[in-house]
Amino acid sequence: TADKTKVSYRAMNSSDAYTDFTVTGATGDTTNGYDLSGYYVFGGSGSADLVGDTKITITGGKVNSIYGGGNSKKVTGNTSVTVSGGRASNVYGGGKDSTTGTTTTAAVTGTATVTIDGGTAYVVFGGANKSTVNKALVNITDGTVISDVYGGGSNGSVTNTAAITISGGTVTCSVYGGGADGAQVTTTSVTVGGAAKIGKTSCGVVIN
Repeated sequence: TADKTKVSYRAMNSSDAYTDFTVTGATGDTTNGYDLSGYYVFGGSGSADLVGDTKITITGGKVNSIYGGGNSKKVTGNTSVTVSGGRASNVYGGGKDSTTGTTTTAAVTGTATVTIDGGTAYVVFGGANKSTVNKALVNITDGTVISDVYGGGSNGSVTNTAAITISGGTVTCSVYGGGADGAQVTTTSVTVGGAAKIGKTSCGVVIN
């Protein structure tokens, strides 16, 4: 159904068929999908650091939060999150740490990329939640962001550039080149063109 998400996986850069993933404790099954509206999805691990790249693609259903990185664990490599359908509350290119302030525990050492080319997200961050990424890229070509888009993270840091490119779709409120909640970004870049629709009263584009 529209609210359910089928989950499958395979090794990065593999051409093998995808394997269905059973989500323990969630309502649903592998055939019809699961209700993930209360769940976080991580490209990295919650039990060990990962050496290599990660990739998440959401094509339907509902998910609470999506992280390209790990849950308090590092990704030594690049991360990629694509939303082309369905609905997600929060989308992060980087990982998530539960400690107070910015740490490197859930760092992404390469480039964290978020692509929105369909579907709906509430808020989008190129960076991490309370951790770091080396570089953050946000590309929006279609779909809807109900609230704001940040090139950086939330209470995290981007060591190098955080760049946002919007060529289509709708961002209902604001676009920030930097981050939120005290996040630090070394260099910011925002490019807007094409058929993009941004803002309403008291909203707009903020480069820094």
